[in-house]
Amino acid sequence: MDISEFGWERKEQEVKEGDYWFDGRIVITRGVQAQLSCLEIYLIIADVMYYANKQNGCDYIFSLINQERNLKLFFIDQVTRTALANGDHPEEHHYATLLLAEEY
Repeated sequence: MDISEFGWERKEQEVKEGDYWFDGRIVITRGVQAQLSCLEIYLIIADVMYYANKQNGCDYIFSLINQERNLKLFFIDQVTRTALANGDHPEEHHYATLLLAEEY
């Protein structure tokens, strides 16, 4: 089962490289919780995490669209793995946010 079964498409990232992994805490906005099922949310998070690991890191932002439901999501990571390892950011900054485009 993947995100396409719910009508979701992960758009190609504009920046092809990065050190973001989407592996910290996950914040899900009220709008996303109201519009998407728990399974959809889980699959989107897993899809992005899998992509980041497969690419050995990626850009900080993903766009996902669902044409059938006229929905667009952003999934935004906050800090790079290197910045965390170097102590440039505290652990509480290690999170990614899944939000509706209109919540941005």
